[in-house]
Amino acid sequence: MNDIAYPMFSGDSLDEIYLELASLLFHYGEEVSPRDKTTIELVNVQFHLLDPMQSVITIPERKLSLKYLEAELDWYVSGDRHIKNIKDHATIWSEIADDKGKINSNYGAFVFHDLMNSGDTQFEWCLKQLKKDPDSRQAVINYNDPSHKYDDNKDFVCTIAQQFLIRNGFLHCTTMARSNDFIYGLPYDIPWFTFVQEKLAEDLKLELGIYTHFVTSLHVYKKHFKLLGEISNVHYRPN
Repeated sequence: MNDIAYPMFSGDSLDEIYLELASLLFHYGEEVSPRDKTTIELVNVQFHLLDPMQSVITIPERKLSLKYLEAELDWYVSGDRHIKNIKDHATIWSEIADDKGKINSNYGAFVFHDLMNSGDTQFEWCLKQLKKDPDSRQAVINYNDPSHKYDDNKDFVCTIAQQFLIRNGFLHCTTMARSNDFIYGLPYDIPWFTFVQEKLAEDLKLELGIYTHFVTSLHVYKKHFKLLGEISNVHYRPN
């Protein structure tokens, strides 16, 4: 097995990591077509963002929409699974909503709003576990769950879980995802996960540690192959 299929590396900023990933996808990604949609893919990708405060991509070729990022973060925090307050910012939400205009993937609902049997949110669960036992391995937020497994589900949640560890006085975070779209998904997802990490660290009065991301399938759709090439060339641009 070619070891390039399992890349793992670190970077101080998401910009640095994104350029490395673009280069790997462009040169070593393999073609697969789930749901008959052509993609190039890397599997079992892991990276460590050493400074979670640098989680917003500023690479000019990517042209990240800060307006949309802000709108998505606000919508997540609201916990509203109806798309009325986000659909005008990105067409994807209308494409995956059910006939009542609702979706599964409002990440903030899982974190700050949905109540467990205990009456706590998952964020409150993590906060309590880490206050009670700073060495705990149980501070986990689940996103994808069995209720999402039904036929014709257009919104099968991409993120599996987010876990937090306190080690050596720092709050570290690891996110596990089954799938990440390199162009539309990952650049907007990471700021959310680091936002939750930052909020939990603040409530625990701890310093931010490392953010680690693991994704089983990191991919680019055919319509973005040209853009991937433009981004990956940045990596090799002479100083």
